Amino acid sequence: MPCAAISRASAAGMGPLRAGLAELATNWPVHHAMIVSWDLDGHGSLIGTGSSWAALPPATRAAITRIRTTGRAHCQVGDRSVDPPRPTVAGAPIPFGSQTSVVWLELDPGRAFRDEDTALLSDLAGHLGQALTRARLFDEQRAVSLTLQRAILGPTVLPAGFAVRYEPAVSHLAVGGDWYDIVELGGDRIGVAVGDCVGSGLASAAVMGQLRTACRTLLLENHTASQVLSAMDRVAALIPGASFTTVFCAILDRGSGAVCYSCAGHLPAIVASADGGTKLLDDARGVPLATTNVARSEAGTMLAPGDTVLLYTDGLVERRRCSLDDGIDRAREILADTHHLAPAAIAERLAEQLIGDGHDDDVAYLIYQHPTDSSPTEGPQR
Repeated sequence: MPCAAISRASAAGMGPLRAGLAELATNWPVHHAMIVSWDLDGHGSLIGTGSSWAALPPATRAAITRIRTTGRAHCQVGDRSVDPPRPTVAGAPIPFGSQTSVVWLELDPGRAFRDEDTALLSDLAGHLGQALTRARLFDEQRAVSLTLQRAILGPTVLPAGFAVRYEPAVSHLAVGGDWYDIVELGGDRIGVAVGDCVGSGLASAAVMGQLRTACRTLLLENHTASQVLSAMDRVAALIPGASFTTVFCAILDRGSGAVCYSCAGHLPAIVASADGGTKLLDDARGVPLATTNVARSEAGTMLAPGDTVLLYTDGLVERRRCSLDDGIDRAREILADTHHLAPAAIAERLAEQLIGDGHDDDVAYLIYQHPTDSSPTEGPQR
């Protein structure tokens, strides 16, 4: 990494350093400009003009080290025959956490560099250190959200015939309140679920992770779809912020094509048949989780060879100034037009046509394509 002072942050932290160095060099005519940093072992490295720390003249290394040690800006006067004398080099410390880097400018002796210029250079270097600190905090937050996503969002290795997509509402985070899950239950049976917690960002992601884990556990216990949602009512009642979560849960049989499903206040799944027709799985509807003490119902359907099923959250189809029904109809049209494509291609087409122009809510959706012969397709997909 060219600048060891930000080695604990991601490489994205190089952006503020390079941009800051360019701005500093623009303020004053310079022959050379660089930023020097040190790692925890004391090895110097630099960005900007210059090959390496070791290749710098010993006097330059000594002056830069003095700025780092004292934490004060420094000017080195060259031509003393003019009044006022004109410095040939100037440097200032860049504080960054427990580290201090140094910006070093070799000045054009034809232009005066006054005391106020030294103060301005020191002030700008301090602002650059603050920018680096913000960049490191941003990168750390991003790393946390990515780790959280990998841990709780859903499987990354999918059974054949499936495709998934997730887009967070908060662009600089990787997680939110929506989720999908695919759970192999043995034989030809697979449990699938798509859920939507209230809110977005890390707070709703924490709720989502707990509910997704509960849903997966209940599916693995061979509960029916309605039994899963009934048990999740009790789980959601114990988790702050989990009430009013919506879930669509189904159990698919890849051999027979049987689908049993139950819905807790969620949008209906869409099925596109091989002839291009579509229908909604809108039976067995109920209220969102942990809102009332009601029995959950269950409904079923049969998939024909080549049928495609779409489970999704409202972020895919809901837009301002458009009705929700219009959004669902648009998703049905796209699914009907693309049912002959592979699931991954269908997922990409939905993303292009429904969320390509941006969205202000989390988006999660899951696609299953029933095999065209009577035997289930084998082998995982990534």
